[in-house]
Amino acid sequence: MNKKKRYSISVLLLLVIMTITACTGKQSDSADNDIVAYKPQYSQYDLTFDASAGVEPNFYGMFVQGDSLYCISRDDSRMDTVNIIDISTGEHSEKRLDSTASYYRTGMGFVGFKSKKLTIYDENFDKTGEVDLSKFIAELNASGESLLIYNGSNITMDTEGNIGIVSNMNTLYMVDANGMLLSRTECPDNMSRIEMVFVTNAGSWYIVCGGMNYGDTVFYPVDIKSGTLGDGMEDILYGDNNTVVDICPVDADDFYIFSRNYVYRYISESSTSEELCCLREYGVEIDSQGMGVGSGFGMFTDNMPGIINYTGSQTDEDADVRDIELVTFVRTEGKVSQRTELVAATISEPSFKEREAVMRFNKYNPDYYITFKTYLDEDYHTDDRKEKVRLAQQSFNNDLVSGKGADIYFSPYGELDFENLGEKGALADLYEFIDADSDISRDDFVQSILKAMEYKGKLYAVSPDFSLNTIVGKKSLLGQYDKWDYNAVYELAKSHPDAILFANSNQEKNLDKFMAYSLDMFYNSDTAECGFDSEQFIKLLELAKDSGTEYDNSADIGELLKDEKVLLYEAPIMSWEAIQCLPYYFGEDISYVGYPSNAESGTVLRYYYQWAVSGQSQHKDGAWQFIKSLFDDAYQKSCLYFPVMRSSFDDVITEAMNFNERHSVGLTSGVSVNVHAMTQEEADELRQFVDNATLVYKPYDTVKNIIKEEAEYLFDGVRSAEETAAIIQNRVKLYLEENN
Repeated sequence: MNKKKRYSISVLLLLVIMTITACTGKQSDSADNDIVAYKPQYSQYDLTFDASAGVEPNFYGMFVQGDSLYCISRDDSRMDTVNIIDISTGEHSEKRLDSTASYYRTGMGFVGFKSKKLTIYDENFDKTGEVDLSKFIAELNASGESLLIYNGSNITMDTEGNIGIVSNMNTLYMVDANGMLLSRTECPDNMSRIEMVFVTNAGSWYIVCGGMNYGDTVFYPVDIKSGTLGDGMEDILYGDNNTVVDICPVDADDFYIFSRNYVYRYISESSTSEELCCLREYGVEIDSQGMGVGSGFGMFTDNMPGIINYTGSQTDEDADVRDIELVTFVRTEGKVSQRTELVAATISEPSFKEREAVMRFNKYNPDYYITFKTYLDEDYHTDDRKEKVRLAQQSFNNDLVSGKGADIYFSPYGELDFENLGEKGALADLYEFIDADSDISRDDFVQSILKAMEYKGKLYAVSPDFSLNTIVGKKSLLGQYDKWDYNAVYELAKSHPDAILFANSNQEKNLDKFMAYSLDMFYNSDTAECGFDSEQFIKLLELAKDSGTEYDNSADIGELLKDEKVLLYEAPIMSWEAIQCLPYYFGEDISYVGYPSNAESGTVLRYYYQWAVSGQSQHKDGAWQFIKSLFDDAYQKSCLYFPVMRSSFDDVITEAMNFNERHSVGLTSGVSVNVHAMTQEEADELRQFVDNATLVYKPYDTVKNIIKEEAEYLFDGVRSAEETAAIIQNRVKLYLEENN
């Protein structure tokens, strides 16, 4: 393996200690903020593996110890390797381990557990011994018990060789250095689980228990000889999102506590805890990649805590590179300035991508930081889930309209009617910020996307990326139609009576599909004109009625399309590779006909989530700084779909045309397509799709509800398509006249 020198980049943020007190609502007694501050310092490293070694994508242990970082990788030979990074030089060295195992930090170093054996390592990950647990496990099995150990701090060892093992999150077993059972301790009746076990440098043992309610955490001292528990310590943690993820002993009986949102130090002399840092306000997120073992913890030689995070990876033909971020905490005293808190409201917990945007902003912005305000707690998946969701949405909307909710709003696309809220003054027009900003202008965006996101000349909500949807079919079937409207769709369906239009569709689904992007053909809300009694709309209704039953989901869509049992395919275009892959579904040339509409192109723009700024926020400039960060080069390059900024979108096409890797894409039909560099023709085709696309799905539309209500009588055979169309025409006309 190539062991070139790695790099280290440190960024010391001159951030605000006020963000620490903002986590808990505590305020400094000093008007000048003359207080102790723990400032995060970030260093970036990489680990480079030979791409041919077959190293698995996740780590099986990450630790901070002394002046080194330890990341345990596993390759296709089923052997583990400790990758050691010297934090001062960035140099990377390796130690090959005996086999595979689960790894835990102890007061003396580390242990690896596999099957019935515990392997002991010192602080440098050199093997120092083994403990045979076979007799202990046999004793458990004989009594009807079994040993079930989860990832986390569930095994540790003290200096005398005593071993603590948490099994099935409900029992602590204490085993001596010879592998014999010393004692057992059950989870207290008033707690739901044992989350971890640890021992201090002075030899005091504790278990950490989670309560019946989310966020309840209690520390219990343990007498390892008798297995009895001391009084629970309930007030060690405070603040939100405080699930404990690791404990690191320091000095005699003190210890650092790492939770998902905070770092504390427990001070044994006073039996109190001191909050060192609110992590999310400084842009630090635990296991941000969702890799299971995506973060590690520990302490350096100066007794300061450290966090190591796996933040991403890049792979090419020769190298597999893992990005590693180290977070250290620098203790300073003196006068520090304040950052201002911005609140971002969302109904439910945001996904990784949205949190990533906020964490990035918090890490580098010197004036503001963002905290999330969610309206659904994490245990809402209960029998009364629907009611909890309804109440959360109601509270969210009430706060948004009243201006009490937040500075920034986030929502998956379609959950909120941002256009209506903007017209009521609840949201700021982002064009005002774009036009006043010297770093960004309207011309910097992909124009079709910007136009699609605006409403009546205002820009109330934005998305940093987008994808496309269109309808495709065999060119031999669709090339004959000069105009793609519902007359053409009707003719296609009637000429193939044994086929269906779309796979996995029925009457309701096809009606929704037709209405989603075609209603501009039948009414105009500005002029209050409508034509639902037209021949085209009647044919739309007949097409929906005749949709029939769904195909089996297990059917091969590729075979159905090739055999013309299914005539049309709704094609998502989420990346440039889709342009090359779609013809393989049909086995011949295809036509992109799009959705029937009045638009020049039937291609649909899709964006998946939206950000907006409160019209009543006192910190609109700070909120705009965050929105603007979604459009910078770094974030645009990380987008999951096509970026909305023109230069970044052009870069996607340029990189695609220079693509020279071996890469294949698996289709839903099971076919694997080898992708090649994008041709000029394909690039022009993609640009044309994007630049001509104007259709956007509008989830909030009373007219759609009217059509769906009346169509039920059509589907039940009570009315004909002509009768249904006439009733819809009258109802919609009345609605438009009353609301125009």
